[in-house]
Amino acid sequence: MKYIKYLICTFIWLTASVCLADDLVPYSFPFTGKWNPTENPMLLDDYGLQDIQNLRKWGKHFRGVKGHSRINQTSLAAPSTVMNGFQFRKGNPVESHVFAQLNNNSVYSLYKSNNTAAVPNQDTFSSFLALSGSNTVNFSNAPDGSMVALDGTTNYIWGGNEARCASFINFDAVPVPPSPPSFFYDFTTQVNNTAVNANNIATLVADSSGNTSLYIGSIRPLQGVKFYIQTGNNTNATADVKQWTGTAWSSVSSLSDGTEILGPIINGHGTHKTMAQTGEISWSSTVSTSKLTVINNIALYYYKFTFTGMPSGVQVSFCTVDAPVQPIVDVWDGSERTIVSLTNFNTNVGYEDYTIGVLKRDYDPNNSLSYWNAYKHGLGGGPQDCIYLAFMEPMRGFIINIPDTNFRNVVSSSTMTVQYWNGSSWVNVTSLIDGTYWGTSFQ
Repeated sequence: MKYIKYLICTFIWLTASVCLADDLVPYSFPFTGKWNPTENPMLLDDYGLQDIQNLRKWGKHFRGVKGHSRINQTSLAAPSTVMNGFQFRKGNPVESHVFAQLNNNSVYSLYKSNNTAAVPNQDTFSSFLALSGSNTVNFSNAPDGSMVALDGTTNYIWGGNEARCASFINFDAVPVPPSPPSFFYDFTTQVNNTAVNANNIATLVADSSGNTSLYIGSIRPLQGVKFYIQTGNNTNATADVKQWTGTAWSSVSSLSDGTEILGPIINGHGTHKTMAQTGEISWSSTVSTSKLTVINNIALYYYKFTFTGMPSGVQVSFCTVDAPVQPIVDVWDGSERTIVSLTNFNTNVGYEDYTIGVLKRDYDPNNSLSYWNAYKHGLGGGPQDCIYLAFMEPMRGFIINIPDTNFRNVVSSSTMTVQYWNGSSWVNVTSLIDGTYWGTSFQ
């Protein structure tokens, strides 16, 4: 009997152990749902979250916050109330900025640290952006080394004191179209990395007038460009900057040249050596005046730099742009769109569809379906003759590739007119730039 009791007790103990082990089986809860702090918890979707404490979003998951320290507790003047904050950090070049949203007697604004001390040491703050409403601002890192501040009314974006230069072109400004430039050098890749070897430096070239000209492009309107000089200018030269306003190149205002070194005064005149040292050439914000234009088949906000009297040989190792905080603007994403239809209307023949020939860049002179012979099957010269191009979304331009000289236009002094359908009639586009025109269109 004792033996039987012992077996029964052992069996009971083993059973209890198994049950206890089942209760402790770990379960991984996927924190991948939407954070919705305003919804009733009973109505949240699967894996939804109403409150997040001591955790921070990290991609599709969360990770623990390493810790908090109270900083800048006396730098912001009373009676301001801090509504929200954010530390913005970026690389290339490295920057760190602390933002605070303040409510000062119902006046709402963003303040930014002056970077006089590193976190967690106490820093000073200056006004960064006045807000139009009382909504709490939500901050987030954004692509391309930027940050966004969203207040429910306006979506603001800022790329730091130094943002990426989207286009850096050294060109010959002497020829007037249709005469082609003698040189057109794209140094965008060279000035977007910090390497200083021969293959990663922009060595600028002056034109026949003794001046050096640049197109600097940005994805947002600017208030300055910073040049990192590897080999500086040592001659008397000055800088001028123009912005594209939609119809013409117009001078920026309040130009200040931080690359300039002033020389001694001789006969009452001092020397000005622009691009002699690393520095920023800055001006008043052009957020409200600059417009997109297309150069080198890329749509950007371009600025034309003319360095009068600066010879060849100046070397730029790195370049950044200064874009002030501003509402997010719509800019081309860099991807070419596929054409939906190309229809040629000829008075003598009627409508002819050549879409298949222009869908791809696969020109083969032995394959008539890989191109459209505009010379042979083009316009007939009638007053209504035209080419209809169709796309799935509004366009601001299109690229025309003429791979064979046999297909080029031989009619002298012909010009292109481009119109779009506005819903009731055909209307001429504004500020047309015909890149195929060299004495005649489609040349």
